Formats: sequence, C-alpha cells, structure tokens
Amino acid sequence: MEYGISGKLQTLLEADSYLFFGEIRIQRMVDGAYEVTHYLDAGRSDLTVYTDADSAREIAKYDASGNYRPLKSAPNLQRGWKLVLPDTGSLRQALDYFYPAMLGTWLGNPRPVNLRETLNRQTGMYRITAKLTDPQADTLVGEVCEPKTKCLKTILWRISEGTSITTLPAEKFDLRSDLLRRSGKCITLPCEEACNILVAAAREVVKASSE
Repeated sequence: MEYGISGKLQTLLEADSYLFFGEIRIQRMVDGAYEVTHYLDAGRSDLTVYTDADSAREIAKYDASGNYRPLKSAPNLQRGWKLVLPDTGSLRQALDYFYPAMLGTWLGNPRPVNLRETLNRQTGMYRITAKLTDPQADTLVGEVCEPKTKCLKTILWRISEGTSITTLPAEKFDLRSDLLRRSGKCITLPCEEACNILVAAAREVVKASSE
C-alpha cells in the first residue's frame, strides 16, 4: 500500500511540474528530487533549508507565533522554510507529517460518516452531544469548519441522511475545488468524519443550551 501511494504521487508529479497540497507547494526538480515550501514562499531565496522528511514534523507542529497547532488542517502553517527531499518515499513521509493520512485518503476511497452517527456513538462526557439539534449542528459546523481561518479540509459528510449543511460555501464540499483558490493542480484534504474539535464544541453547545 505504501509503495502504491508513493507511486501514484510520483505519477501525479510527473504529469504536473508542481502540485498544491493544503498550504504547501510541491515541485519536482530536474534531478528527480522534490522541493516543498509553503505555497506563499515559492520563489523565495531566503528560506531555511532542510533535507530530511522528519523536519516536516516540527514545521507542522507550531504556527508562526510558536503556538501548538492541534489541527494540522488549519490554515496557519508557518512560513520561511524549504524541504529538499531526494525521492518520493521521503516526500510521502513529509506529507504525512504535514497532513496525516490525507494523501492516502485522497488517493483511495473515502468513506464518509454523517455527523449524527458520529455523535450518537459518543460515550462518557461526550454522550450528551447526541442531543445536538440539526439547526445547532448546522450553525456549529459553519463556525468550526470555516475554511478561511479554521480548516482546509473538504467535508464529505452530512449532518444526517437527507440533512445537509447550509452554513458553508459549496466549494467546501467539492473535492475538485481548491479552497485557497490557486491556479494549478491541487490535492485536496478529504474530511470523512467530524473531528474531535467539532465533537468537543458540540458538547459545549448542548451544555449551554440546557443550562
């Protein structure tokens, strides 16, 4: 499976000179190596250069202010760095540090789980999230998953079967759309299921409404 994903990634980069993946830009060099930067830093000559995939782990851990990034798909990846990686295997490793499991999900077969199913299976202190109403859920998703400041993932799930989300733009649900609206090939970040941050926020909404 690992080889298969790396092979597909190499094929993509052979077809296009560069790709966008979340906030990063990947470019295949003439010698077969790969250059990875923040997309807003492309072309800069004053970047700090790293030559190992493990450096991506630390780069992705903190934002520009040094704050920990609990959500790797948040649009706050720090700038000022460049990775120069020798092969597709090391590139794949780095991409998984930047956006865990996203490349494999995008290249594979995503299996969306609707929000209602996610909330109904919660236990312990999060059991009360099952009481979140559909209108509350619609409002909450619009706040927590907003793409400009909160999350760059493309949502594939609904609130429940037959109940869609109305508080986000249409491109937030389209895997063909680059949420950063750039010109060039983009690998999007599929969201198969509501994350822990959304579930925790749902708990606070239900608690507040019951007080």
